Amino acid sequence: MKSSRRFFLISILLGVAVVFLGWFAFTRLRPYKFHGSLVPSAGTAPDFTLQGVNGPVSLGDFRGKIVLLYFGYTFCPDVCPTTMTDLAKAMQLLGKQADHYQVIMITVDPERDTPEKTDAYVKHFDPNFIGLSGTPEEIAQVATLYGIFYEKEEGSA
Repeated sequence: MKSSRRFFLISILLGVAVVFLGWFAFTRLRPYKFHGSLVPSAGTAPDFTLQGVNGPVSLGDFRGKIVLLYFGYTFCPDVCPTTMTDLAKAMQLLGKQADHYQVIMITVDPERDTPEKTDAYVKHFDPNFIGLSGTPEEIAQVATLYGIFYEKEEGSA
């Protein structure tokens, strides 16, 4: 009688364990179910050509890379250097994968930021970054292509 009771208890414990493991496997080990909304691709970025330190540079020159465009200016006292520092840190974290990316800063202050000045500014953060400038009209055209709004404040630095 004692052995049949022991067998019964072991059977109950094993049954509970099997049910628990089955529940755990069903709830925890199934593939992740996406709970968000898909954002449709914006398509191919519009091409442009601006002036780099060694002559004209087009977005198409970087085909095959992921290009991170940043619109800023070298006299920017806070947001621009902070963002450039963050981008440089991100590139460091990418390690060898950083070769698949290109950071380009386009100045929105072309009256003061020559191609040489803009490129020297971005190289301070990462030697692989590229700085571009152009005429005020060229910069405005590229900014419009990308939905960027900017304006120069009178008396601003």
